[in-house]
Amino acid sequence: MPSFLPTSQALLPQSKKLHEAILSRYIPGYTLMSHFATHHLRLDLTKYFSHLTLAVFVYYFTKHLAAILRRIFSFLCTTTVEITPDDEGYKFYLFWMAHHKPLNKVAGYVVTTDFEDDEDGDVGVSESPADADTYDDEISDFDDWRKTIALIRTQRISFTPHPGTYLYWYKGRPVKIQRIRQKVEKVEKHHGKGATSTTTTSDTLRITTFGGGLSFHKKMSYEAQMAYRNHVSKYTVIYENVVNRNGTAGYWVPCMRRTPRAMSTVVLDEDLKSTFLEDIKEYLHPKTQQWYNSRGIPYRRGYLLHGPPGTGKTSLCFAAAGYFSLPLYQLNLTMKEMTDSSLAFIFRSLPSHCIVLMEDVDCVGVAQERAKTPRSRRVPQHQDGVPMPRHHGDSSSSREPANHVTLSGLLNAIDGVAAGEGRILIMTTNHPKKLDEALTRNGRVDLTIAYTYTKTPEIINLFKSIYSEADGGRDAAGDSAVDVYARQFADLVPSEEFSGAEIQGYLLRHKKCPQSAIRGVGKWLEETEAMRGGRRKIPTDSPTQPSASTDVRSAADAEEFS
Repeated sequence: MPSFLPTSQALLPQSKKLHEAILSRYIPGYTLMSHFATHHLRLDLTKYFSHLTLAVFVYYFTKHLAAILRRIFSFLCTTTVEITPDDEGYKFYLFWMAHHKPLNKVAGYVVTTDFEDDEDGDVGVSESPADADTYDDEISDFDDWRKTIALIRTQRISFTPHPGTYLYWYKGRPVKIQRIRQKVEKVEKHHGKGATSTTTTSDTLRITTFGGGLSFHKKMSYEAQMAYRNHVSKYTVIYENVVNRNGTAGYWVPCMRRTPRAMSTVVLDEDLKSTFLEDIKEYLHPKTQQWYNSRGIPYRRGYLLHGPPGTGKTSLCFAAAGYFSLPLYQLNLTMKEMTDSSLAFIFRSLPSHCIVLMEDVDCVGVAQERAKTPRSRRVPQHQDGVPMPRHHGDSSSSREPANHVTLSGLLNAIDGVAAGEGRILIMTTNHPKKLDEALTRNGRVDLTIAYTYTKTPEIINLFKSIYSEADGGRDAAGDSAVDVYARQFADLVPSEEFSGAEIQGYLLRHKKCPQSAIRGVGKWLEETEAMRGGRRKIPTDSPTQPSASTDVRSAADAEEFS
Protein backbone atom coordinates (compact mmCIF):
# COMPACT_ATOMS: atom_id res chain seq x y z
CA MET A 1 0.00 0.00 0.00
CA PRO A 2 1.53 3.31 -0.98
CA SER A 3 2.55 5.59 1.89
CA PHE A 4 0.38 8.48 0.73
CA LEU A 5 -2.85 6.50 1.01
CA PRO A 6 -4.88 7.03 4.20
CA THR A 7 -4.58 4.34 6.84
CA SER A 8 -7.07 3.32 9.51
CA GLN A 9 -7.02 4.87 12.97
CA ALA A 10 -5.87 1.55 14.38
CA LEU A 11 -2.67 1.63 12.32
CA LEU A 12 -1.76 5.24 13.16
CA PRO A 13 1.14 5.71 15.53
CA GLN A 14 0.26 6.85 19.03
CA SER A 15 2.04 10.16 18.54
CA LYS A 16 0.13 10.88 15.35
CA LYS A 17 -3.17 10.33 17.14
CA LEU A 18 -2.10 12.73 19.85
CA HIS A 19 -1.07 15.38 17.33
CA GLU A 20 -4.38 15.15 15.49
CA ALA A 21 -6.34 15.36 18.76
CA ILE A 22 -4.47 18.50 19.80
CA LEU A 23 -4.83 20.19 16.43
CA SER A 24 -8.54 19.29 16.24
CA ARG A 25 -9.03 20.83 19.67
CA TYR A 26 -7.59 24.25 18.81
CA ILE A 27 -8.08 24.46 15.03
CA PRO A 28 -11.75 24.43 14.06
CA GLY A 29 -12.33 22.12 11.09
CA TYR A 30 -8.91 20.50 11.28
CA THR A 31 -10.28 16.96 10.80
CA LEU A 32 -12.00 17.96 7.56
CA MET A 33 -8.92 19.80 6.31
CA SER A 34 -6.70 16.83 7.18
CA HIS A 35 -8.98 14.42 5.34
CA PHE A 36 -9.08 16.71 2.29
CA ALA A 37 -5.28 17.16 2.28
CA THR A 38 -4.68 13.43 2.60
CA HIS A 39 -7.08 12.33 -0.14
CA HIS A 40 -6.65 15.10 -2.69
CA LEU A 41 -3.30 16.73 -2.01
CA ARG A 42 -1.52 13.61 -0.76
CA LEU A 43 -0.22 15.63 2.14
CA ASP A 44 0.08 14.50 5.76
CA LEU A 45 -0.55 17.56 7.99
CA THR A 46 0.73 15.78 11.10
CA LYS A 47 4.26 16.21 9.73
CA TYR A 48 3.82 19.97 10.25
CA PHE A 49 2.65 19.62 13.84
CA SER A 50 5.32 21.92 15.27
CA HIS A 51 4.56 24.68 12.78
CA LEU A 52 0.82 24.42 13.30
CA THR A 53 1.24 24.38 17.06
CA LEU A 54 3.32 27.54 16.90
CA ALA A 55 0.75 29.23 14.67
CA VAL A 56 -2.06 28.29 17.07
CA PHE A 57 -0.08 29.60 20.03
CA VAL A 58 0.69 32.90 18.28
CA TYR A 59 -2.96 33.31 17.29
CA TYR A 60 -4.41 32.77 20.76
CA PHE A 61 -1.68 34.79 22.43
CA THR A 62 -2.26 37.71 20.07
CA LYS A 63 -6.03 37.48 20.56
CA HIS A 64 -5.70 37.44 24.34
CA LEU A 65 -3.18 40.28 24.30
CA ALA A 66 -5.42 42.37 22.05
CA ALA A 67 -8.35 41.84 24.43
CA ILE A 68 -6.23 42.98 27.38
CA LEU A 69 -4.98 46.04 25.53
CA ARG A 70 -8.52 46.84 24.42
CA ARG A 71 -9.79 46.69 27.99
CA ILE A 72 -6.94 48.88 29.18
CA PHE A 73 -7.60 51.37 26.39
CA SER A 74 -11.32 51.41 27.14
CA PHE A 75 -10.65 51.95 30.83
CA LEU A 76 -8.17 54.76 30.30
CA CYS A 77 -9.40 56.47 27.15
CA THR A 78 -13.15 55.91 26.76
CA THR A 79 -16.30 56.77 28.67
CA THR A 80 -19.58 54.88 28.29
CA VAL A 81 -23.10 55.82 29.35
CA GLU A 82 -26.33 53.87 28.99
CA ILE A 83 -29.84 55.25 28.46
CA THR A 84 -33.00 53.19 28.87
CA PRO A 85 -36.21 53.80 26.92
CA ASP A 86 -38.13 54.94 29.99
CA ASP A 87 -35.81 57.91 30.40
CA GLU A 88 -36.57 61.12 28.53
CA GLY A 89 -32.96 61.35 27.32
CA TYR A 90 -33.60 58.31 25.14
CA LYS A 91 -35.61 60.47 22.75
CA PHE A 92 -32.90 63.12 22.71
CA TYR A 93 -30.28 60.70 21.43
CA LEU A 94 -32.59 59.04 18.92
CA PHE A 95 -33.28 62.49 17.52
CA TRP A 96 -29.53 63.17 17.49
CA MET A 97 -28.85 59.90 15.63
CA ALA A 98 -31.54 60.66 13.06
CA HIS A 99 -29.88 63.98 12.19
CA HIS A 100 -26.24 62.84 12.07
CA LYS A 101 -24.86 60.55 9.40
CA PRO A 102 -22.85 57.59 10.76
CA LEU A 103 -19.43 56.69 9.37
CA ASN A 104 -20.43 53.09 8.78
CA LYS A 105 -23.35 51.94 6.67
CA VAL A 106 -26.79 51.71 8.27
CA ALA A 107 -28.09 48.24 7.45
CA GLY A 108 -31.71 48.93 8.37
CA TYR A 109 -34.15 51.36 9.92
CA VAL A 110 -36.99 51.22 12.40
CA VAL A 111 -40.10 52.79 10.87
CA THR A 112 -42.75 54.36 13.09
CA THR A 113 -45.79 56.52 12.46
CA ASP A 114 -46.54 59.38 14.80
CA PHE A 115 -49.51 59.82 17.08
CA GLU A 116 -51.40 62.73 15.91
CA ASP A 117 -48.79 61.93 16.32
CA ASP A 118 -46.73 60.20 19.02
CA GLU A 119 -44.10 62.50 20.43
CA ASP A 120 -41.53 59.78 19.96
CA GLY A 121 -42.08 60.20 16.25
CA ASP A 122 -40.30 63.51 16.47
CA VAL A 123 -37.03 61.62 16.41
CA GLY A 124 -37.57 60.71 12.78
CA VAL A 125 -35.95 62.24 9.76
CA SER A 126 -39.13 62.86 7.80
CA GLU A 127 -41.58 65.68 8.23
CA SER A 128 -45.33 65.56 8.40
CA PRO A 129 -47.06 66.66 5.21
CA ALA A 130 -49.56 68.51 7.36
CA ASP A 131 -46.75 70.38 9.12
CA ALA A 132 -45.05 71.53 5.95
CA ASP A 133 -46.24 74.30 3.69
CA THR A 134 -47.48 71.82 1.10
CA TYR A 135 -50.93 73.25 0.55
CA ASP A 136 -51.18 75.18 -2.68
CA ASP A 137 -53.78 77.84 -3.27
CA GLU A 138 -56.07 75.55 -5.22
CA ILE A 139 -56.23 72.81 -2.61
CA SER A 140 -56.44 75.11 0.40
CA ASP A 141 -59.25 76.99 -1.33
CA PHE A 142 -61.41 73.84 -1.30
CA ASP A 143 -61.26 73.36 -5.06
CA ASP A 144 -60.30 69.74 -4.47
CA TRP A 145 -61.50 68.81 -0.99
CA ARG A 146 -60.75 65.13 -1.45
CA LYS A 147 -57.05 65.79 -1.96
CA THR A 148 -57.07 68.12 1.00
CA ILE A 149 -58.54 65.48 3.31
CA ALA A 150 -56.14 62.83 2.02
CA LEU A 151 -53.19 65.14 2.62
CA ILE A 152 -54.30 66.00 6.15
CA ARG A 153 -54.76 62.32 7.04
CA THR A 154 -51.26 61.45 5.88
CA GLN A 155 -49.16 60.52 8.91
CA ARG A 156 -45.53 61.30 9.49
CA ILE A 157 -43.25 58.34 8.86
CA SER A 158 -40.11 58.39 10.97
CA PHE A 159 -36.89 56.45 10.35
CA THR A 160 -34.39 55.66 13.09
CA PRO A 161 -31.35 53.35 12.81
CA HIS A 162 -31.99 49.65 13.38
CA PRO A 163 -30.45 48.02 16.50
CA GLY A 164 -26.72 47.74 15.91
CA THR A 165 -23.44 49.62 16.33
CA TYR A 166 -22.88 52.97 14.63
CA LEU A 167 -19.82 55.20 14.54
CA TYR A 168 -20.00 58.99 14.38
CA TRP A 169 -17.45 61.77 14.23
CA TYR A 170 -18.59 64.58 16.48
CA LYS A 171 -16.70 67.62 17.78
CA GLY A 172 -13.36 66.17 16.70
CA ARG A 173 -13.86 62.84 18.50
CA PRO A 174 -15.17 59.43 17.46
CA VAL A 175 -18.44 58.38 19.07
CA LYS A 176 -19.78 54.82 19.12
CA ILE A 177 -23.52 54.35 19.72
CA GLN A 178 -24.93 50.87 20.23
CA ARG A 179 -28.67 50.29 20.04
CA ILE A 180 -29.18 47.04 21.91
CA ARG A 181 -32.51 45.23 21.73
CA GLN A 182 -33.49 43.05 24.66
CA LYS A 183 -36.53 41.05 25.67
CA VAL A 184 -38.26 42.28 28.81
CA GLU A 185 -40.75 40.15 30.71
CA LYS A 186 -43.34 41.99 32.78
CA VAL A 187 -45.35 40.20 35.44
CA GLU A 188 -48.60 41.72 36.70
CA LYS A 189 -50.21 40.31 39.81
CA HIS A 190 -53.98 40.39 40.16
CA HIS A 191 -55.73 40.28 43.48
CA GLY A 192 -57.06 36.74 43.88
CA LYS A 193 -56.61 35.99 40.17
CA GLY A 194 -52.99 34.93 39.94
CA ALA A 195 -50.55 36.72 37.67
CA THR A 196 -50.00 37.27 33.98
CA SER A 197 -46.72 37.82 32.20
CA THR A 198 -46.06 39.58 28.93
CA THR A 199 -42.85 39.72 26.93
CA THR A 200 -41.91 42.87 25.08
CA THR A 201 -38.79 44.21 23.41
CA SER A 202 -36.85 47.17 24.71
CA ASP A 203 -33.96 49.06 23.12
CA THR A 204 -31.13 50.42 25.23
CA LEU A 205 -28.65 52.99 23.96
CA ARG A 206 -24.99 52.64 24.92
CA ILE A 207 -22.88 55.68 23.98
CA THR A 208 -19.09 55.43 24.06
CA THR A 209 -16.80 58.39 23.44
CA PHE A 210 -13.05 58.24 22.89
CA GLY A 211 -11.49 60.91 25.02
CA GLY A 212 -13.15 63.86 26.62
CA GLY A 213 -14.44 61.99 29.65
CA LEU A 214 -17.75 62.66 31.30
CA SER A 215 -17.63 66.37 30.47
CA PHE A 216 -17.83 65.54 26.76
CA HIS A 217 -20.89 63.36 27.43
CA LYS A 218 -22.54 66.19 29.33
CA LYS A 219 -21.97 68.64 26.50
CA MET A 220 -23.21 66.14 23.94
CA SER A 221 -26.31 65.33 26.00
CA TYR A 222 -27.07 69.01 26.47
CA GLU A 223 -26.78 69.73 22.74
CA ALA A 224 -28.95 66.72 21.89
CA GLN A 225 -31.56 67.88 24.38
CA MET A 226 -31.56 71.46 23.08
CA ALA A 227 -31.87 70.28 19.47
CA TYR A 228 -34.81 68.07 20.40
CA ARG A 229 -36.47 70.78 22.49
CA ASN A 230 -36.14 73.31 19.68
CA HIS A 231 -37.68 70.83 17.27
CA VAL A 232 -40.75 70.07 19.39
CA SER A 233 -41.19 73.60 20.74
CA LYS A 234 -43.51 74.36 17.83
CA TYR A 235 -45.96 71.85 19.31
CA THR A 236 -47.85 71.49 22.57
CA VAL A 237 -47.71 67.86 23.64
CA ILE A 238 -50.67 66.58 25.63
CA TYR A 239 -50.29 63.56 27.91
CA GLU A 240 -52.93 61.39 29.55
CA ASN A 241 -52.64 59.03 32.49
CA VAL A 242 -52.84 55.25 32.12
CA VAL A 243 -53.18 52.74 34.95
CA ASN A 244 -52.23 49.07 34.82
CA ARG A 245 -54.94 46.47 35.28
CA ASN A 246 -54.37 45.82 38.97
CA GLY A 247 -54.26 49.53 39.81
CA THR A 248 -50.89 49.41 41.56
CA ALA A 249 -49.08 51.88 39.31
CA GLY A 250 -49.74 54.40 36.60
CA TYR A 251 -47.82 56.33 34.01
CA TRP A 252 -48.20 59.06 31.41
CA VAL A 253 -48.41 58.50 27.67
CA PRO A 254 -48.45 61.16 24.93
CA CYS A 255 -51.87 61.16 23.32
CA MET A 256 -51.82 64.24 21.09
CA ARG A 257 -49.53 66.89 19.69
CA ARG A 258 -51.11 70.16 18.66
CA THR A 259 -49.95 73.48 17.32
CA PRO A 260 -49.84 75.99 20.20
CA ARG A 261 -52.82 78.28 20.47
CA ALA A 262 -52.10 81.98 20.42
CA MET A 263 -52.98 83.67 23.68
CA SER A 264 -54.64 86.48 21.73
CA THR A 265 -57.34 84.04 20.59
CA VAL A 266 -58.43 83.26 24.17
CA VAL A 267 -61.65 85.07 25.01
CA LEU A 268 -61.00 86.52 28.46
CA ASP A 269 -60.76 89.91 30.10
CA GLU A 270 -57.31 91.30 29.31
CA ASP A 271 -56.63 92.19 32.95
CA LEU A 272 -57.48 88.65 34.03
CA LYS A 273 -55.36 87.18 31.28
CA SER A 274 -52.40 89.39 32.14
CA THR A 275 -52.69 88.57 35.85
CA PHE A 276 -52.78 84.84 35.12
CA LEU A 277 -49.78 84.91 32.77
CA GLU A 278 -47.68 87.15 35.00
CA ASP A 279 -48.33 84.88 37.97
CA ILE A 280 -47.13 81.81 36.06
CA LYS A 281 -44.16 83.73 34.64
CA GLU A 282 -43.09 84.74 38.13
CA TYR A 283 -43.48 81.16 39.34
CA LEU A 284 -41.34 79.74 36.53
CA HIS A 285 -38.49 82.21 37.11
CA PRO A 286 -35.31 80.32 38.14
CA LYS A 287 -34.88 82.43 41.27
CA THR A 288 -38.42 81.73 42.44
CA GLN A 289 -37.62 78.12 43.32
CA GLN A 290 -34.63 79.25 45.38
CA TRP A 291 -36.88 81.72 47.16
CA TYR A 292 -39.41 78.98 47.97
CA ASN A 293 -36.73 76.56 49.18
CA SER A 294 -34.97 79.11 51.39
CA ARG A 295 -38.24 79.75 53.21
CA GLY A 296 -39.35 76.13 53.46
CA ILE A 297 -42.35 76.60 51.16
CA PRO A 298 -43.22 73.74 48.76
CA TYR A 299 -42.51 74.84 45.22
CA ARG A 300 -45.98 74.31 43.74
CA ARG A 301 -48.69 76.49 42.23
CA GLY A 302 -52.42 75.90 41.96
CA TYR A 303 -55.20 77.66 40.07
CA LEU A 304 -58.99 77.31 40.05
CA LEU A 305 -60.92 78.46 36.99
CA HIS A 306 -64.68 78.43 37.42
CA GLY A 307 -67.63 79.69 35.46
CA PRO A 308 -70.39 78.65 33.04
CA PRO A 309 -69.68 76.04 30.36
CA GLY A 310 -68.12 77.26 27.12
CA THR A 311 -66.51 80.38 28.56
CA GLY A 312 -62.94 79.30 27.72
CA LYS A 313 -61.50 77.74 30.87
CA THR A 314 -59.84 74.82 29.08
CA SER A 315 -58.74 77.06 26.21
CA LEU A 316 -56.79 79.24 28.63
CA CYS A 317 -54.96 76.19 30.00
CA PHE A 318 -54.01 74.95 26.54
CA ALA A 319 -52.91 78.41 25.39
CA ALA A 320 -50.81 78.85 28.54
CA ALA A 321 -49.03 75.55 27.86
CA GLY A 322 -48.07 76.78 24.40
CA TYR A 323 -47.20 80.26 25.64
CA PHE A 324 -44.68 78.91 28.16
CA SER A 325 -43.61 75.87 26.06
CA LEU A 326 -44.75 73.46 28.77
CA PRO A 327 -46.20 69.96 28.30
CA LEU A 328 -49.83 69.56 29.29
CA TYR A 329 -50.80 66.57 31.45
CA GLN A 330 -54.54 65.87 31.51
CA LEU A 331 -55.50 63.95 34.64
CA ASN A 332 -58.45 61.55 34.49
CA LEU A 333 -59.68 60.46 37.92
CA THR A 334 -62.71 58.50 36.70
CA MET A 335 -60.79 55.41 35.57
CA LYS A 336 -62.09 52.36 37.41
CA GLU A 337 -58.56 51.02 37.90
CA MET A 338 -57.39 54.23 39.58
CA THR A 339 -56.41 53.93 43.24
CA ASP A 340 -54.74 56.19 45.77
CA SER A 341 -51.40 54.44 45.22
CA SER A 342 -51.54 54.70 41.43
CA LEU A 343 -52.58 58.36 41.67
CA ALA A 344 -49.61 59.12 43.93
CA PHE A 345 -47.34 57.24 41.53
CA ILE A 346 -48.66 59.28 38.60
CA PHE A 347 -48.05 62.59 40.37
CA ARG A 348 -44.53 61.58 41.39
CA SER A 349 -43.68 60.77 37.76
CA LEU A 350 -44.51 64.29 36.57
CA PRO A 351 -41.59 66.37 35.24
CA SER A 352 -40.40 69.34 37.23
CA HIS A 353 -42.04 71.95 34.97
CA CYS A 354 -45.41 71.12 33.46
CA ILE A 355 -49.11 71.95 33.62
CA VAL A 356 -51.48 69.40 35.17
CA LEU A 357 -55.09 69.91 34.12
CA MET A 358 -58.06 68.53 36.09
CA GLU A 359 -61.14 69.36 34.04
CA ASP A 360 -64.65 69.51 35.51
CA VAL A 361 -63.39 68.57 38.93
CA ASP A 362 -66.90 69.08 40.30
CA CYS A 363 -68.00 65.96 38.40
CA VAL A 364 -65.54 63.78 40.34
CA GLY A 365 -67.18 62.43 43.48
CA VAL A 366 -64.04 62.54 45.63
CA ALA A 367 -63.65 66.28 45.04
CA GLN A 368 -67.07 67.18 46.43
CA GLU A 369 -67.83 68.43 49.87
CA ARG A 370 -67.81 65.65 52.45
CA ALA A 371 -70.37 67.33 54.66
CA LYS A 372 -72.98 67.22 51.92
CA THR A 373 -72.13 63.92 50.26
CA PRO A 374 -71.67 60.69 52.28
CA ARG A 375 -68.79 58.61 51.10
CA SER A 376 -71.04 55.73 50.04
CA ARG A 377 -72.92 58.09 47.75
CA ARG A 378 -69.89 59.85 46.32
CA VAL A 379 -70.49 59.38 42.59
CA PRO A 380 -70.13 61.54 39.46
CA GLN A 381 -72.76 64.29 39.53
CA HIS A 382 -75.19 65.42 36.88
CA GLN A 383 -73.79 68.11 34.64
CA ASP A 384 -76.21 70.70 33.28
CA GLY A 385 -79.11 68.39 34.13
CA VAL A 386 -77.73 65.52 32.04
CA PRO A 387 -76.60 62.34 33.85
CA MET A 388 -73.10 61.06 33.21
CA PRO A 389 -73.23 58.39 30.44
CA ARG A 390 -71.57 55.77 32.59
CA HIS A 391 -74.57 55.56 34.97
CA HIS A 392 -77.34 56.33 32.54
CA GLY A 393 -80.47 54.44 33.51
CA ASP A 394 -79.20 53.40 36.95
CA SER A 395 -80.89 54.30 40.18
CA SER A 396 -78.83 56.34 42.60
CA SER A 397 -79.06 53.63 45.24
CA SER A 398 -77.45 51.04 42.99
CA ARG A 399 -74.61 53.16 41.69
CA GLU A 400 -71.10 52.25 42.60
CA PRO A 401 -68.35 54.75 43.29
CA ALA A 402 -66.79 56.09 40.12
CA ASN A 403 -63.32 54.97 41.22
CA HIS A 404 -61.25 53.89 44.17
CA VAL A 405 -59.60 57.27 44.73
CA THR A 406 -60.40 58.93 48.04
CA LEU A 407 -60.33 62.61 48.85
CA SER A 408 -57.44 61.99 51.21
CA GLY A 409 -55.51 60.24 48.45
CA LEU A 410 -56.14 63.11 46.04
CA LEU A 411 -55.01 65.73 48.55
CA ASN A 412 -51.86 63.77 49.44
CA ALA A 413 -51.01 63.36 45.75
CA ILE A 414 -51.36 67.11 45.21
CA ASP A 415 -49.29 68.39 48.13
CA GLY A 416 -48.51 65.53 50.49
CA VAL A 417 -45.14 64.90 52.10
CA ALA A 418 -44.01 62.71 49.18
CA ALA A 419 -45.57 64.90 46.46
CA GLY A 420 -43.30 66.28 43.76
CA GLU A 421 -42.59 69.93 43.19
CA GLY A 422 -42.33 72.28 40.23
CA ARG A 423 -45.63 71.49 38.56
CA ILE A 424 -48.58 73.82 37.92
CA LEU A 425 -52.00 72.43 38.83
CA ILE A 426 -55.05 73.95 37.13
CA MET A 427 -58.56 72.83 38.07
CA THR A 428 -61.66 73.85 36.14
CA THR A 429 -65.24 73.61 37.33
CA ASN A 430 -68.70 74.87 36.50
CA HIS A 431 -69.87 74.65 40.12
CA PRO A 432 -67.20 75.84 42.58
CA LYS A 433 -69.51 75.56 45.58
CA LYS A 434 -69.72 71.80 45.11
CA LEU A 435 -66.00 71.38 45.78
CA ASP A 436 -64.71 70.31 49.15
CA GLU A 437 -63.12 73.15 51.11
CA ALA A 438 -59.98 71.07 51.67
CA LEU A 439 -59.39 70.99 47.92
CA THR A 440 -59.69 74.75 47.45
CA ARG A 441 -57.97 75.92 50.62
CA ASN A 442 -55.00 78.29 50.72
CA GLY A 443 -51.86 76.63 49.45
CA ARG A 444 -53.64 74.24 47.12
CA VAL A 445 -55.40 76.99 45.16
CA ASP A 446 -53.23 80.09 44.99
CA LEU A 447 -55.29 82.02 42.44
CA THR A 448 -58.98 81.83 41.59
CA ILE A 449 -60.40 83.23 38.35
CA ALA A 450 -64.14 83.52 37.84
CA TYR A 451 -65.44 83.45 34.27
CA THR A 452 -68.62 85.18 33.16
CA TYR A 453 -70.39 85.25 29.83
CA THR A 454 -68.73 87.23 27.09
CA LYS A 455 -68.77 91.00 27.42
CA THR A 456 -68.56 93.58 24.64
CA PRO A 457 -64.73 93.99 24.57
CA GLU A 458 -64.31 90.22 24.46
CA ILE A 459 -66.87 89.91 21.67
CA ILE A 460 -64.86 92.44 19.65
CA ASN A 461 -61.61 90.53 20.23
CA LEU A 462 -63.24 87.23 19.31
CA PHE A 463 -64.60 88.69 16.07
CA LYS A 464 -61.16 90.05 15.19
CA SER A 465 -59.46 86.72 15.86
CA ILE A 466 -61.83 84.98 13.46
CA TYR A 467 -61.52 87.46 10.59
CA SER A 468 -57.97 88.75 10.99
CA GLU A 469 -55.33 88.33 8.31
CA ALA A 470 -52.92 86.49 10.60
CA ASP A 471 -53.01 83.45 8.32
CA GLY A 472 -52.67 85.50 5.16
CA GLY A 473 -56.03 84.34 3.84
CA ARG A 474 -56.88 86.06 0.60
CA ASP A 475 -60.59 86.25 1.49
CA ALA A 476 -60.06 87.97 4.84
CA ALA A 477 -61.04 91.58 5.12
CA GLY A 478 -58.45 94.25 5.91
CA ASP A 479 -57.61 95.02 9.51
CA SER A 480 -59.30 98.40 9.43
CA ALA A 481 -62.48 96.93 7.98
CA VAL A 482 -62.42 94.12 10.55
CA ASP A 483 -62.31 96.69 13.35
CA VAL A 484 -65.43 98.36 12.00
CA TYR A 485 -67.24 95.05 11.51
CA ALA A 486 -66.23 93.91 15.00
CA ARG A 487 -67.79 96.96 16.62
CA GLN A 488 -70.95 96.57 14.56
CA PHE A 489 -71.25 92.93 15.55
CA ALA A 490 -70.60 93.67 19.24
CA ASP A 491 -73.32 96.32 19.21
CA LEU A 492 -75.82 93.73 17.99
CA VAL A 493 -74.90 90.97 20.47
CA PRO A 494 -76.03 91.54 24.09
CA SER A 495 -73.20 91.68 26.61
CA GLU A 496 -72.88 88.87 29.17
CA GLU A 497 -75.60 86.80 27.49
CA PHE A 498 -73.57 84.26 25.52
CA SER A 499 -70.50 82.15 26.11
CA GLY A 500 -67.46 82.48 23.91
CA ALA A 501 -68.12 79.01 22.50
CA GLU A 502 -71.62 80.02 21.38
CA ILE A 503 -70.42 83.17 19.63
CA GLN A 504 -67.48 81.39 18.06
CA GLY A 505 -69.74 78.61 16.81
CA TYR A 506 -71.93 81.17 15.08
CA LEU A 507 -68.99 83.04 13.54
CA LEU A 508 -67.52 79.82 12.18
CA ARG A 509 -70.67 79.38 10.12
CA HIS A 510 -69.72 82.64 8.37
CA LYS A 511 -65.94 82.40 8.64
CA LYS A 512 -65.34 83.56 5.07
CA CYS A 513 -67.66 86.57 5.13
CA PRO A 514 -67.86 88.92 8.13
CA GLN A 515 -70.67 90.91 6.48
CA SER A 516 -72.77 87.75 6.36
CA ALA A 517 -72.18 87.20 10.09
CA ILE A 518 -73.44 90.71 10.82
CA ARG A 519 -76.49 90.35 8.59
CA GLY A 520 -77.53 87.06 10.17
CA VAL A 521 -76.92 87.90 13.81
CA GLY A 522 -80.54 88.95 14.40
CA LYS A 523 -81.91 85.64 13.21
CA TRP A 524 -79.30 83.77 15.24
CA LEU A 525 -80.33 85.63 18.42
CA GLU A 526 -83.97 84.73 17.82
CA GLU A 527 -83.13 81.06 17.23
CA THR A 528 -80.97 80.92 20.33
CA GLU A 529 -83.65 82.56 22.46
CA ALA A 530 -86.21 80.08 21.17
CA MET A 531 -83.93 77.15 21.98
CA ARG A 532 -83.56 78.46 25.52
CA GLY A 533 -87.31 78.64 25.90
CA GLY A 534 -87.30 82.41 26.34
CA ARG A 535 -85.10 82.22 29.42
CA ARG A 536 -82.07 84.42 29.87
CA LYS A 537 -78.86 82.66 30.78
CA ILE A 538 -78.05 83.09 34.44
CA PRO A 539 -74.43 82.71 35.59
CA THR A 540 -73.79 79.43 37.39
CA ASP A 541 -74.24 79.18 41.17
CA SER A 542 -75.30 82.80 41.67
CA PRO A 543 -77.94 85.08 40.14
CA THR A 544 -75.61 88.03 40.54
CA GLN A 545 -72.16 86.64 39.87
CA PRO A 546 -69.47 89.32 40.10
CA SER A 547 -67.79 90.54 36.97
CA ALA A 548 -64.74 88.54 35.95
CA SER A 549 -62.65 91.69 35.85
CA THR A 550 -63.09 92.15 39.60
CA ASP A 551 -63.04 88.51 40.68
CA VAL A 552 -59.37 87.51 40.66
CA ARG A 553 -58.82 86.05 44.09
CA SER A 554 -55.50 85.25 45.66
CA ALA A 555 -54.90 82.42 48.09
CA ALA A 556 -55.49 84.81 50.98
CA ASP A 557 -59.22 85.23 50.32
CA ALA A 558 -59.98 82.00 48.46
CA GLU A 559 -61.33 80.50 51.67
CA GLU A 560 -63.74 83.38 52.13
CA PHE A 561 -65.01 82.84 48.57
CA SER A 562 -65.67 79.15 49.30
